[in-house]
Order: sequence, then structure tokens, then C-alpha cells
Amino acid sequence: MHQTVALSLIDMTCAPLDGGAQPDAQPAALPNRFARPVSIVFPVSADDPLAANGFPALPAALRSPFGLAKVGAPRAALLSNVAPLIRQVASEYREDPGLLMAIVSVESGFNPSAVSPKGAVGLMQLMPATARRFGLQGEAGALFDPQVNLRLGARYLGYLKSLFPNELERVIAAYNAGEGAVMRFGGRIPPFAETQAYVVSVMRAYAQFSGSN
Repeated sequence: MHQTVALSLIDMTCAPLDGGAQPDAQPAALPNRFARPVSIVFPVSADDPLAANGFPALPAALRSPFGLAKVGAPRAALLSNVAPLIRQVASEYREDPGLLMAIVSVESGFNPSAVSPKGAVGLMQLMPATARRFGLQGEAGALFDPQVNLRLGARYLGYLKSLFPNELERVIAAYNAGEGAVMRFGGRIPPFAETQAYVVSVMRAYAQFSGSN
């Protein structure tokens, strides 16, 4: 038996910010979409378990998002719809699908319409200025598109990995606090309560989505 979940998306148009660090190689531009408010309707199977998407069931401790964004739709239903796309994007960018899944879980609870109080948008809670560094052109409302958001987020994650190779916890900290913050503290996880809790939450989710104990 199927039902649908409709998500109303608002236009989050923002003017580009001047300055800021830019990567040496600019990624290719992504299409400009969602310039106006739109709605997306997701088909939801009431009996569809998370395992059907190749991931273990989420434990109770991970069923609530980290709190950076408001989530208004059931997490299991949203996960069911975005898991195949996360796998696809992970393959395209040679990223670990479990890590992408963990970041999306903690950042937005799998809700593509999530917006944080600070203005971060979409599945991977990208700030418009950060998204533009990695290829977003035009309106910031395009970040509500899961395909655009995930690809930009994967590019950003890859960039952070190049800055902190083989240092996953530092990469995760940089995703939350910014690479500059990690560098200012000598490549260590910044002593911010939010960032330190964020790293713990993502690592726990990563272990779960990777099938680890």
C-alpha cells in the first residue's frame, strides 16, 4: 500500500557573497533550477523497510536529526526515497555511501526541504556561499533539488578529504565548522561543543550505515 508525502519548498534566493577561500580548480557549473517555490511529491511505501535500500535499520538513538534543521516528514519514508540517489552520487564521486548517508542523516534527517536557522539548505545543509564555491550558479533555491545538493555536498566533502587526508574525524569537523576553523586549531577538532557533538553523531551514524558494531 502506498501513500504520498508532499513537501513544499520555498525560494531561498540569496545574493552571492564576496571573498572567501576558493578551490584552485572550479567544478563545472550545475543547472539553475527551482528559482520559484515548488512542491515535490514522494511516493511512500508504508511497508518498505530501510533494509530494502541496502542499509540496516536505523537505531532509536539516530532517529532524530542533530538539530541543525527542522524535519517535517517521516525519516524512514524520506530515506527510502533518497537512498538510491545517495548511492548513485557516492559512486560518481568515489565517496563512501555510508559516510554520505551519515552526514545527510545528521544534517537534515533525509529531508530535502530542510532549512537551518543559519540558512543552510537541503539534504547536506549547504550554505549558499559554500555551494557557490563548488559550482552552484544562479538561485540558491536550486539547493532544494536533491541531485544538485548531494553533488555539491560530495564535491565539498572530497575537497575536505584532500585537506585532511586519512583524518575522517577532522573532515567531519570541517564539514560542520569549516575548514578554516580546523586549520586555526592546528588541524585538530575545534573545541566547540556543537562541533564535537556533531563529530560523535556522524561517526555513530557512519558505523550504523556501514554495518559496523
